[in-house]
Amino acid sequence: MKPLIRVITGLVSGLVFIWSPVTGAELSAHEIVQKMLDRDDGRSSYSQNQLMSCRYKLTNGRYKCSSKPRVKLSEGISKDTGENAKDTINLNLIIKPASEKGMAFLQHDYDAEEKDSEQWMYLPAMKKLKRIVSETDDGPKTGTLFGSEIAYEDIEKRHINDATYELLGEETFNKRKVWKIKSTPTPKQARKSSYAYTLSWVDQERFMASKFELYDRQGKLKKTFLEQKVENHNGIWVARQMMVINHSNQRMSLMRISRIELNIDVPDALLGTRALNDASYRETQLRPIREKAK
Repeated sequence: MKPLIRVITGLVSGLVFIWSPVTGAELSAHEIVQKMLDRDDGRSSYSQNQLMSCRYKLTNGRYKCSSKPRVKLSEGISKDTGENAKDTINLNLIIKPASEKGMAFLQHDYDAEEKDSEQWMYLPAMKKLKRIVSETDDGPKTGTLFGSEIAYEDIEKRHINDATYELLGEETFNKRKVWKIKSTPTPKQARKSSYAYTLSWVDQERFMASKFELYDRQGKLKKTFLEQKVENHNGIWVARQMMVINHSNQRMSLMRISRIELNIDVPDALLGTRALNDASYRETQLRPIREKAK
């Protein structure tokens, strides 16, 4: 089950990593990133989530809402597909508020480096299925997921050869040993990205990134991603909370996983575009999954 947010972490399934005792004393930055990308994090998942977005203020070193937050409840389904189960399809559905119920996002990630992620959004109020594409052939996608601070660009799959990597050293983050790695997109990938480079703090035991900083083309810090409340579920590390701080507009989003089930049976029929705009069909496919997750 490859992550929904491949460039840095994950929206829901991207918060999941398998524990590994491998030490990285002799690993290069490229090898560390490869181990993160190759992580066997399960074949499927179902989750129930809360997504909160608001303007923020920094109080005593903590980010807090300074405006009334917008709260959305959603379900997330993910499954490995394709040859050798190396591709991934992710479906996310809004449950609440009622005014947005039925809004859905589908992403298909490909293991093949020559294939970019495909993304669709269904808008029930307009009864419109929209494929998300960039405004230019090789430019970055614009817009954000469900009105949050998570951009469509942020959740596209990235391949190991999309960037070069530099190990900047070792540090301690949240009382855990981490590597600090700088990732710089290749010239070809840079045309598709709003970011000039990314700094990652990678846990040396779990091989998961605890923190990401994304810098814009002027070298200014644009976003920070923080993975929080990490738990071990039958050998799988799960970050039950992810905070996204957008420094350019002083807004933040907080994704909380209230429930997650891994390695469950997910029918292929649920992960096509029909599941986006046909509510009756989608509910028929989802009902047994919800029952198993109770």
